[in-house]
Amino acid sequence: MSIPRRSASSSVPLICLAACLGLAAAIVMLSSARSADEGAAPKVASAAAPASAAAQAGAVAPTGEYKVLKTFKTGLDGRFDFLSVDSESRRVFVSLGTRAVVFNADTGEKVGEVPDTPGIHGVAVAPEAGRGFTSNGSNKTVTVFDLKTYKALLTVPTSQDPDFIFYDAASQRVVACCNKGNALTVFPPTTQGDAKDIVTVELGGAPELAVSDGQGMIYVNLEDKSEVVRVDTKDWKVTARWPLAPGETPSGLAIDAKNGRLFSSCHNNMMVLLDAKTGKVLSTAPIGSGTDGALFDPKAGLAFSSNREGTITALRVEAPDKLVVAQTIQTAEGAKTSALDEKTGCIYLPTAKFGPPAPAPAQGEAKGEAKAEAKGEAKAEAKGETKAKDEAKGGAKGKGKGRPSIVPGSFMILVVGK
Repeated sequence: MSIPRRSASSSVPLICLAACLGLAAAIVMLSSARSADEGAAPKVASAAAPASAAAQAGAVAPTGEYKVLKTFKTGLDGRFDFLSVDSESRRVFVSLGTRAVVFNADTGEKVGEVPDTPGIHGVAVAPEAGRGFTSNGSNKTVTVFDLKTYKALLTVPTSQDPDFIFYDAASQRVVACCNKGNALTVFPPTTQGDAKDIVTVELGGAPELAVSDGQGMIYVNLEDKSEVVRVDTKDWKVTARWPLAPGETPSGLAIDAKNGRLFSSCHNNMMVLLDAKTGKVLSTAPIGSGTDGALFDPKAGLAFSSNREGTITALRVEAPDKLVVAQTIQTAEGAKTSALDEKTGCIYLPTAKFGPPAPAPAQGEAKGEAKAEAKGEAKAEAKGETKAKDEAKGGAKGKGKGRPSIVPGSFMILVVGK
């Protein structure tokens, strides 16, 4: 039986149909590829790795690369410690020598100065009160000054060695961490110096940095105990005490208040992630050497440790509560403290150019200094204080005896961002 041949003209519709079907398949494949590129999760047979907590929340953009965007060369001298940024007024407050110096946050221009703050460590501001505050470690006081004129208004007595200082807007109190006094000194920003305004919170250890959750709780690093304590601002009592092990000698402290997470940067080159409700250590990650500051940027979803060696370690949290390094940012040696500009997301760090340690003292002085140094090392060894041992031996990166000198006129502020 013969099969009749299909004419060429009758094959045309089938050819057209096949071509249309092929074109439609190509369009579907192209659309699927584009969706995958735009972030749609492709379906796979095997179980996918868990997405990060930040990604699940949909709040974190790609990290990008942080770098030094600006360097404000001030031409000034002096030892420096903490700095703070007032994002709204666009001002940076820096502790420098025996004064607080104020700079424009965008241009680096010097706009003011608060003199006569002996042994200054830090500066805090309470914009609604129109006042600023300096912690003066050498004479156990806080200087209260006018934010417009920078004129000193009064001094408030504190416990020994007021170091880090900040304003807690939730409790409307200024909080000074008194390192050698093992206490917090707390007072309202509008105080006129009355003794009844001042509260001393005994901590049972040396406070280094503190943060607020904005809901009535303050958390404090105790560097000699390698602990974090929680203070309830309702009655200014310690309500919890949590070990940081394996972290040792904590310095920087930051908080992700929304997710209840604390970031404690420790001098054994480790960032420790804690649950702010239970104090449980959730994770750790490596950081650079010589940390003295920690930050958390809720917009970027990143934590940062600023390190004396000349780096910032940027970290993110992945599910389930795993802390990982996102980037190591190159800064400059000595840039160990930091402050976040909440408006721009930029990080400000003070530093300078360093020279050799100061000349050795006369023989009699050297003898006394050697004894003091030996005593400092022995004390550090007894307590297991990594930071204290480094300081007793002297110098950034262990350079020589004592602190390195600062090259005259070399004080600068670095601005790090994307």
